[in-house]
Amino acid sequence: MHARLSTFQGSPEGVEDSVRNAHETVLPALRSVDGFRGLMVLVDRASGRQLALTLWDSEQAMESGGTAADLIRSDSARQSGLSVEDVQHYQVALDALDG
Repeated sequence: MHARLSTFQGSPEGVEDSVRNAHETVLPALRSVDGFRGLMVLVDRASGRQLALTLWDSEQAMESGGTAADLIRSDSARQSGLSVEDVQHYQVALDALDG
């Protein structure tokens, strides 16, 4: 499994709107991309800093979905008043989420 970590900066007041946008718009869009496995959004409500971690079946799936993910990321940031600070790619070495 592979992961893409996107770092965003926005205002503390906009956190709830951007989380709602992630749930209502970003997640459904990502679910239509082949190889997508999951999304986690982490927020620092005091600073407005947000991290979005997307999970992918493989490095190839992550790369193949890159164009769609780039568009989804930029549209989401614009709609939520966020700036994209960084995007990094990782291989998932341990997956131990308990449901």
